[in-house]
Amino acid sequence: MDIEIAVSGEKGKIWNADDAQLLAMGKKPELQRVYNTWTLCAYQVMISASWSCLIVLYSTIFDVGGPAGLIWATLIVSVGQTLLMTSLAEYCSIWPTAGGQQYYTQALATVDFSLVRWLPGVNLFGAIWVVGGGVAWAIVFIVMAPKHDAKIIFTEFLNNTGYENTGWVFIMSFYNSIYGLVGTDGMMHLRSMIYSMILCGIMSWLAAVLMIWTAGDWTTYMPSPQPYMSWWIGVTGSQYGGGLFCALVMIGINFFVIVGTNSAGSRIVWSMARDKAFPYSEYLAQVSPRLGIPLRAIGFVVVVDLILGLIVLGSDLAFQSIISGGGLMLQVSYLVPVLIVLVRGERFYPHVLVSTWENGAMR
Repeated sequence: MDIEIAVSGEKGKIWNADDAQLLAMGKKPELQRVYNTWTLCAYQVMISASWSCLIVLYSTIFDVGGPAGLIWATLIVSVGQTLLMTSLAEYCSIWPTAGGQQYYTQALATVDFSLVRWLPGVNLFGAIWVVGGGVAWAIVFIVMAPKHDAKIIFTEFLNNTGYENTGWVFIMSFYNSIYGLVGTDGMMHLRSMIYSMILCGIMSWLAAVLMIWTAGDWTTYMPSPQPYMSWWIGVTGSQYGGGLFCALVMIGINFFVIVGTNSAGSRIVWSMARDKAFPYSEYLAQVSPRLGIPLRAIGFVVVVDLILGLIVLGSDLAFQSIISGGGLMLQVSYLVPVLIVLVRGERFYPHVLVSTWENGAMR
């Protein structure tokens, strides 16, 4: 329902109910809303790319935890991430802003409180590519790969880390599972966050079972610079067939993941700039009047991506450390607003802004 409201001197302009809630937070609606629940779910599934994340960690999986570590860690992580996204979804119902957990932490830690139209289609196609690639991989490997029995899949624990404490190594193996289950905060939308995490969790666990079932003799693939590529070639029995199949699927997935993560990252930068979190925030907070997107924030994110990418030319270890740290920091960013509420209680919620689970479009 549209309502008439005066804000920033724009008396008489018609704003809808979503705009009114955002205005009540002191934020002016600027970006177009072009997503629905299912295109947002597609976006989240696309950028998580859960099954392919397990594939590229082939060598790490069989060093840290092995089959049993992967299977049970994926189950635990999927449940944990779903519960975590449920908590963030509650905050999204209160503060439906593109800033996500950055804004939630800011709000909870204090007592006071065009071009864009084709993006859903790209995300939907990207999700189809991710899921379709997973189905193609599953069919080929179920038909052609040698199989392990259930005992190996569910009970074989491997530890080639050098650590003697099995419990600690099992906890370390959680990273293999988390790698494909982060990113569902890319679009802060109530139902989409939870639905997509459930979908990704199911996909990830099924992929883990299938991967171990068809892993073959992993010790023969581990010495390769890219063990998962050698695995695909070994299963298909063709240097070109297996290699091209793997490359085509993975390149497509990486393309859509990059598009999605840059889109999400730019909107977080834009939202933080809107809250004056950066030097030159006024510059980064501008929305292109012609394209309707935060073009400057997108450019900033792309430049940072390129700079980080150049690090690998100097030190592969440094680059991998940054990537690993990024995954850890994402989890920390999810936990901080939840922990603040656990410590301080819900009395700091601005209950007048609480919306229902039927709402939740990103502003």
